Amino acid sequence: MTMRQKQDLYTRRMIRFSLKNPAQPLTPIRMLMTINHFRISYALAPTFKIEPKHWDSTEGRAIVDSKRNADLKGNPRLRVRLDNINTEIDKITNTVLAVLARFQQQGIRASADQVRNELQRELGLEANKARTFRDVFEYIDFYINACREPPVQKRHDTMKNNHKPIARFIHRDRLRSSRLGDTRYYERTTLFIFLSRYFATDAICRVFSRYGLLADLEYEQDGLYGIAFPFQDDKTRQLLSVQYNPATGKQTGEQPIGQRLMKGYDLQSAPALFGMHLLQEYTGKPVGILRDSRDALIMTLADNKRLWLATGNSNRNGYSLTDPAIMEALRERSVTLYPASGLYDASLPIALHTQEQDIDTTVSNAAEQLTNDMTSDARMTIADFVLRQIEEEQFYASYPFAAYDQSSGMAPYTFCNLQEQNEQTTPMPQMPDVPESFPPVNENPNE
Repeated sequence: MTMRQKQDLYTRRMIRFSLKNPAQPLTPIRMLMTINHFRISYALAPTFKIEPKHWDSTEGRAIVDSKRNADLKGNPRLRVRLDNINTEIDKITNTVLAVLARFQQQGIRASADQVRNELQRELGLEANKARTFRDVFEYIDFYINACREPPVQKRHDTMKNNHKPIARFIHRDRLRSSRLGDTRYYERTTLFIFLSRYFATDAICRVFSRYGLLADLEYEQDGLYGIAFPFQDDKTRQLLSVQYNPATGKQTGEQPIGQRLMKGYDLQSAPALFGMHLLQEYTGKPVGILRDSRDALIMTLADNKRLWLATGNSNRNGYSLTDPAIMEALRERSVTLYPASGLYDASLPIALHTQEQDIDTTVSNAAEQLTNDMTSDARMTIADFVLRQIEEEQFYASYPFAAYDQSSGMAPYTFCNLQEQNEQTTPMPQMPDVPESFPPVNENPNE
């Protein structure tokens, strides 16, 4: 064992997690440790409260073994919640080790407040809130320790007026943030739970991995994670984290997290569509473009004859299809736009503009045809109808418009019996922690 490993092991043993109020039916969890003779207490977020009977005070972790925790039997939601608590404990432990190692490399004998503030910054929390003291003696102790701290050196940025340097994409090392989970966390996301009602889990995992999706471990909803959609070409330009209702598949919230991952930079990302990095891999496939990234995944699971892309979930967080960089990537490809019902006419000028740039573009009226006999005013997409058809166990080709023509953009028998298709899936291959399409760490951030 190396000296560094011994130090990490020693420090890890110093980090303890315990219940703040063991007598309460639901109590917060806190981390305790002593650094340079100063005690540090750090409370986990309120979402990670736990019942004392589910806590192992010896190990300082939630009990996830059903032999020791009888409440886990027949209660998968509790298991996910306890797993999330242990994941948060591991994340904080690793962050503390990284913070202490950084102070050691800089030759700084860190005080408790320095460690606490740096830990809060690493975890994306506000470190500059007002400090309160229990009594005058605690204030004196704080003041003395602050005087011992070395002066903070001013940082000279590469831009004038102390502006942050500009980044055009999310660096690969930032994608290894403790906030993001790889393929192992797919099944704990709300979108995966919803899609598993319709498609085989192996197929969902393969499609998630193909598009480079990541689990957002800090965007929780009822113990389930959000899913982060990467908008990328040869580099990851933005990550849009989205939460869904696992029962209905309706979106309940979204947040772009690229800027938070690129802390210290001003992220001014170049535009890219969801799935655009696959254009180079599937050169012979016609392209179908939707608005919602979720719909692009559903159509990929249902129709593998096309490469499905998405512009984004909203005008605020999405990208324009007529952006010059996006049109250049689509040049010489056969492209079909699939607007939601009621948006066919609004999509025609977009198709005309792309045609002027030598892009073979048509607009599908499939959603319009499907809603002709419906009384609801709700906008529907072709992905909505695919899910409805799976529920009814019908063939997509049974719809009158399914025969291929220029207006519908649908090939005959494209969506043949999806239930049989899902039953014949092959095992999912081993995937890397970070999708291979992400850029190397040492590439220029201004490209």
